[in-house]
Amino acid sequence: MKKVLYILAFALVLFGCSKNAKNENQENGQITLTVKNNRSINISFAADTSNTQVKIVNGDREITFMVDTNWTEIKDVSEGTTITILGNITKLNCSSNHKNLTALNINNTALTHLYCSHNKLQSLDVGKNASLKELWCNDNQLTELDVSKNTALTKLDCGNNQLTHLNLGENTSLIRLDCTENQLKDLNISENTALTNLYCSHNKLTGLDVSKNTALKELYCGKNKLQALNVHQNTCLKTLVCCSNKLTELDVSKNVKLRTVRCNYNHQLERLILLSDNDCLEFVECIGNSFSDSALQTLFNTLPKATYGGFVYIDNRLDDSYMDIATTKNWEIERKQ
Repeated sequence: MKKVLYILAFALVLFGCSKNAKNENQENGQITLTVKNNRSINISFAADTSNTQVKIVNGDREITFMVDTNWTEIKDVSEGTTITILGNITKLNCSSNHKNLTALNINNTALTHLYCSHNKLQSLDVGKNASLKELWCNDNQLTELDVSKNTALTKLDCGNNQLTHLNLGENTSLIRLDCTENQLKDLNISENTALTNLYCSHNKLTGLDVSKNTALKELYCGKNKLQALNVHQNTCLKTLVCCSNKLTELDVSKNVKLRTVRCNYNHQLERLILLSDNDCLEFVECIGNSFSDSALQTLFNTLPKATYGGFVYIDNRLDDSYMDIATTKNWEIERKQ
């Protein structure tokens, strides 16, 4: 449940707004947003306990009110270049302020959830936030991100930035990582053994070692420069998307729970090996490959029986024998030109 406060219109009625209002809260937490003047700003926050006192300082206005564990949304117009939140909030969402939010200064050690996506942040310091569990800072202008102090982190989305390096060696509790659309040339996730979801497409990766990530369920690593991808240890994997790389072979014969494999536009891909008794598989997409007749024979022979029907998307020339194999195993062939 979300409580929405339209401060500018109702501040005097609801909160007794005063320039010289006393700070009755403990002010153990302080977060300052650098904003454009006279712009609409949206902020949401929550606390771990009810009746947590929070004060918003916006220009000459100071507004004090109580928040609880439900999200409270603030919609206000900036009166200057900073808005400060004072109080022991544990969750903050200042996403989608776009060009109106350019910096965050966080002095709140109680913060566990921070959502600051879709802004114009060029830097972000979360070194004091050891309790942080979720950080969503995607779609900004970050060139660096240090999460080495955030050892409690379970979810990190830093996609659509300008990162060239990401050190995750201390984030052993991480279960979800999205670093899509950056400039990463390498990604070491050997310490992130709890990882179940990895999204690292649209980078400059030449290698990706997922042998330690045995809990992985989703892997999206398309549009990189991968020449090889070994997923033999990832027996929990359900979705694999590795399109537009430089793979020459893809072997998913050990992935007993795999439902979807998409390896389109690996133009040097000569062989795709499936698990013939994987009754979970339902979607295979391998457009733009270099399959020989022998490779096509291997592909269709290893197609498992599709209990509820399956789809193969391919652009190779296929004779009737391949179509017959697919039909017998309850697969439909969609040929893409």
